[in-house]
Amino acid sequence: NIAKKKFKERSSAFKAKVRYIIVRISARTYSFDLSDRGRSWKAQKRKVASVTLVNMSEKKRFTIKPFRSYQQMDAGGARQVWDSLGKAIDEIHNRNASLLSFEELYRNAYNLVLHKHGDLLYEGVSDKMSSQLLEMVKKLSEVADSSLLEEVSRSWSEHQITVKMVCDILMYMDRTYVPQNRRRPVYQLGLHLFRVTVWEHPRIQSRVTELLLNAIAAERAGMITDDRSLLKSNLGTSAFCRVL
Repeated sequence: NIAKKKFKERSSAFKAKVRYIIVRISARTYSFDLSDRGRSWKAQKRKVASVTLVNMSEKKRFTIKPFRSYQQMDAGGARQVWDSLGKAIDEIHNRNASLLSFEELYRNAYNLVLHKHGDLLYEGVSDKMSSQLLEMVKKLSEVADSSLLEEVSRSWSEHQITVKMVCDILMYMDRTYVPQNRRRPVYQLGLHLFRVTVWEHPRIQSRVTELLLNAIAAERAGMITDDRSLLKSNLGTSAFCRVL
């Protein structure tokens, strides 16, 4: 009986503390009415507690609003975005990449793919790279044999740098549009276009192959070649283009 009595006393004391905390919290939000001065302290506490419970029950439920519908990019807007991207690719090809904002270019490419203009972006990049390579092969075809290996090696290394930088802009297209439509990734596309446009040109492949064979024969005969790294670079380019 003594234990039960102590338990009841402790529980009543705990309940009193909880009521006191509720009243203190509610008193910060709801001030006591001046007309209740004549009431007892307990009556005012009961009134404040009842007002608090009523206001808690009247709170609105939390609802999740749907996402706002975004405006679809039309063909004219997509063409303008692509024009800015095409100019940026030209700047990258001309070694003026320091003037560009890659974050903005990535966002523009992302928006084109997001708004279902991936075909425009992919075909535009392919045509842009092809036009750049056509200009490159036109210059290489007029180079003399004495400096052809050096120019081909330089053009190959610069093209690889250009393609890698373009890939950084088009990462989202490589992850989404390319596998969904079974297209070549941008890096493989750039190397494939180099093989088709530059390496397989009749004024390039045959001359480079002949120069390499002559250099190898001269080295086997004991003659010192001018630059072994240049031969290795062109041999690597030749082997890589044959594998593509």
